[in-house]
Amino acid sequence: MVIHGTTAVHLTDEIFDQTLNCHHALEGWLTSEAYHDSIERSIVVAPLLTSQSARTHRLGPEGEILYSTLDDINNTELGPVFDRIEAHLKIKLVYGFQTVLHPITRVPSRIETLLLDVRHMNRSIVNTFKRELFEDFGIQSHRFEHLWQYEQSVRLAPAAMAALEALNAMDDMTTIISHNYTSVPTLLCAMQKPLCHVTTVFCAHEVPSIREIVEAHPGHDTMFYNVMGQALRENLYIDEVFGEPCHTFQHTLTQAASHCHRILASGHNVAREMRFLDPGLQNKTMDIMYDGLAPKKINLAERHHARNKLKAYCEELLSYTPDWVFSHVAKRIKSKALWRDLRVLSALDREFLDTGQTGVMYMVCTDATRRPARDILQMEVNYGWPVAHREGLPDLIGDEIPVFDLVQAFNARARNIKVLFINQDGFDTETCGQHMPTGMTPADLRQGTDVEFCLSIYEPFGSSQLEPMAYGGLCVLNQTCGCTEFFEAVAQGVPQNALIADYTNVGDNHPNIEDALRIGQSQRDQVEQTVCGELAEKIWARLPKTDAESQALLETGSHLAEQMHWNTIIRNYLYPMLQNNLVSTHR
Repeated sequence: MVIHGTTAVHLTDEIFDQTLNCHHALEGWLTSEAYHDSIERSIVVAPLLTSQSARTHRLGPEGEILYSTLDDINNTELGPVFDRIEAHLKIKLVYGFQTVLHPITRVPSRIETLLLDVRHMNRSIVNTFKRELFEDFGIQSHRFEHLWQYEQSVRLAPAAMAALEALNAMDDMTTIISHNYTSVPTLLCAMQKPLCHVTTVFCAHEVPSIREIVEAHPGHDTMFYNVMGQALRENLYIDEVFGEPCHTFQHTLTQAASHCHRILASGHNVAREMRFLDPGLQNKTMDIMYDGLAPKKINLAERHHARNKLKAYCEELLSYTPDWVFSHVAKRIKSKALWRDLRVLSALDREFLDTGQTGVMYMVCTDATRRPARDILQMEVNYGWPVAHREGLPDLIGDEIPVFDLVQAFNARARNIKVLFINQDGFDTETCGQHMPTGMTPADLRQGTDVEFCLSIYEPFGSSQLEPMAYGGLCVLNQTCGCTEFFEAVAQGVPQNALIADYTNVGDNHPNIEDALRIGQSQRDQVEQTVCGELAEKIWARLPKTDAESQALLETGSHLAEQMHWNTIIRNYLYPMLQNNLVSTHR
């Protein structure tokens, strides 16, 4: 049911090449039927990443530009107002509509979009706003203004306010939603406006300073969540415990979200992390808004078809047809703890050796953007990518290098399971070379894998790792992953399709914060060795050995996916929050 007159303004910085390649959550919202049934008008606001790109790159090939002085386009009655805004603020503005496709059905959604180029913005206006940020919210911009990401986030705020006022999108029926800490200055700017009654919402999809601490410390999640638990019980906050890592603009802007009207956390764990940041967040009302899924329904025959494609790819590359297929799909390597996958597979390899089973692991992970198809083909011909790799572009870079070292060591030791490290953003014949079976798509990897791994050291929610569950696969998850709490909310317990690992259980050996802070790699290794061995046993016991068992997992996963569908999430979590906002606003 549409809440009449409602406008939702989405602030994001994740539009890539000016097509709406935003993160999973925003895409899920904007393509959900339930979202459009609830919200009358939606506007996406983002930085214009480059004014040099072609016109079709700004709002996508199916987009419609109504105003852009960069392209000499003025097809809106708002043209004179936009002209004045550009002249006064010394910015460039692109306004129009983007077409966003549903990831499964490909049904289009037409989204009003505003892109802002603030590189040459009026310095006097920027400095005035920085002074107001300090006076009203204590934000010291001089500490960070040499960093363009911070500077851009501040400049976008007054520019966005001016454009949204021109679009009549700043009344008491408007909710402005920030999907990233970089948009917090815009929320604060809206709150400073006199006689402005918009509702400001910060979406806490993750907590950047906590990610930084967890990734950098050798104890990783084993250390951090033990420390945080102790600190919260003693009413201590993150800067009192960790100090220097918190002196970043990401941390400062996330803390400043405490001034917003509402905070929307992607899970209870993220809500706890937010409360750990600042006393101002300790008693802040936080709504929970889980990430969702948008899977299609398949039958067992379709699952077998996808699975057989994955087996055929292994046969083509490694000259054997595996009994079982494992996978881990990720775009940010550092936090994904891929070494844990290999520890589990090492233990499972011993089980397979005893039973005569074989397996393959598709580790589809990269820190890079999509590599050109011609480079992939050349690497295939030159040295047999992705079985073999070489350091340096167009192949291994950054964190990919140590990961492949681990993969090589594993493959040298393991007898019945091999790992293929595919450092490419994509999994199809167009992006992954001529050896991939014709017609292979990323959906085949989701629909055909037997086990998807997600044992990350930091995973605020991890909904993409749950997709294989909808198709009858098993998901191996870290207990700190936000989606594990979701099981309690929608499934009244951990479903048969999921296996949960707890890497934070150190017993009673670290009774206080000082002891917990000393948890390092050696202690973490001990925990991981035990947990990974136990996981391997559980995986082997849970893998379906008959079609009847496969069908049961498919039915369980399909039912769970319905409870986690974006439409269900929007109706159960977002819609009530919006209603509460309007009630509070009109009291």
